[in-house]
Amino acid sequence: MPDRGLQAEVLVNNAGFGVPGMLCDVPWERHRACLEVMAAAPVRLCHLLAPAMMAGGRGRIVNVSSLSALLPPHAGGTLYYPVKSFLLQFSLAFHAEMRPHGVRVSAVCPGFTETGFQAAAGGTVEKVAVPRWLWSRPGDVAGAALAPGAAAAPRCRRSPLRRARRPPAR
Repeated sequence: MPDRGLQAEVLVNNAGFGVPGMLCDVPWERHRACLEVMAAAPVRLCHLLAPAMMAGGRGRIVNVSSLSALLPPHAGGTLYYPVKSFLLQFSLAFHAEMRPHGVRVSAVCPGFTETGFQAAAGGTVEKVAVPRWLWSRPGDVAGAALAPGAAAAPRCRRSPLRRARRPPAR
């Protein structure tokens, strides 16, 4: 894009890719594709677009990680959890590099979000086992990620929970 005279002021890396199954039971090409989408592509896009942001003295990069980045992995989550941890750590390091240039980098770590990702990734247990009030809407997650001040600190921000659906206090 910079070679075409185009400049991005905001970059949101929000690709999701789940590989259901155990590592050795799934063909390597599927794992490679997951790594390309969830790790290599965000880094490549930052590498491509950040220089123009630096030159302009401003910009915003939001990497969508996951609550999974902060949780212990389980069997069958062999790539997803570590890749989301990588994206969080990359965001922290890149924030340190970009901050002196006026470019804000942050990561968001939403939990369960109503996107259809779980079903597409081969898992449906979450929809049955996780209470409705723990689920966020995509617009709420995006709003929290892009809110003024959201990138002030290089931390993983939690997605907002819908207060209307929380069970009443006892």
